[in-house]
Parts: sequence; C-alpha cells; structure tokens
Amino acid sequence: MTAKSNAAFTLADLDDAAASERPFEFELLLPDAAQTPSGVWLKVLGDESETVKSGIAVLMDGRRKAEAKMAMRASRSGRNAEPEIMPWGSEIEFNDRLVAVRLVSWRKPGETDGLTEEQKERFRGLSDEPTPENRYRLVHRSNSIRDQVSVAAAGITNFTQRSSKIS
Repeated sequence: MTAKSNAAFTLADLDDAAASERPFEFELLLPDAAQTPSGVWLKVLGDESETVKSGIAVLMDGRRKAEAKMAMRASRSGRNAEPEIMPWGSEIEFNDRLVAVRLVSWRKPGETDGLTEEQKERFRGLSDEPTPENRYRLVHRSNSIRDQVSVAAAGITNFTQRSSKIS
C-alpha cells in the first residue's frame, strides 16, 4: 500500500477506539437462501469501542464473581463435594449479552432520513425501544441476527475512513 500523498497520518487517523464509537448502521438480512434485505436497520458500535470494552468488562467481572462464589462454596463443602458447574443456559445467555453490548439502536417507524428511495420502500422500523434488555432479546432469539451484529461490529472498516487516505 502506498499513500496517495506525502501527508502523514495523525494519531487520530489511527484511533480505532474513537472510530468504533460512531455507530455503524446496516440493514438486517433475512435468514433465507437469498439473504433478502429485511427493511430493518440496526446500529452497532465497533469491537474496539471503549463503550463495548467497558460493557464486556462489566459482564466478565460479573461472571468471574459468580465463578469465585461457586469455588468458595465448593471449598467450604469439603474435599469430596461435587464441583458446582455453571449451567449451560447461563453460558449461552452470557455469550448473547456479549454480542448485545455491541448493538446500540435501530431505526424506529418513520425514521427514514438518509435512506434511498429503494430502501424507503422496504423500510420497516422496529417499534420496541432499544433498551438493554430488548437488544439482548433481539440477539438471543436469532442466530442470524446475533451473527450479523457480531460481523458488523468486528469489521473495523465499517467505522474508519482510512480507505480514502490509502491507495
């Protein structure tokens, strides 16, 4: 890769964390063979976002505390006590919450600013408020949505403008 000009990058140009704080919006694809556009637009923060990292840290700290409490109970029960194991359902919920941290919002009914005429024709807003519990519910109830949120949040080029500075 060569730069288009002799202009140097600045630290701000390379700040993935700051760039990842700007929500990236994408249209949700239906989980059919054609991956049909749904008319629903979701907004995500990038994996490098400080907001995402802080949300993950809170979830991880909660998980570590729960595991430490389980270990303490096991040690008090004696050597022959059966080890306490985190339930599988808890593991699934935890992983879905890690994804939901990245989902920040969606377009509600009537919010069509910035969409093309074609996009406006198929637009369908989500009427539910994007509360933390609703964001979790959305990713928890659909593998396809969870995967699309994860992929969009992981794609740093969704948040950066570097491609215009590099040829």
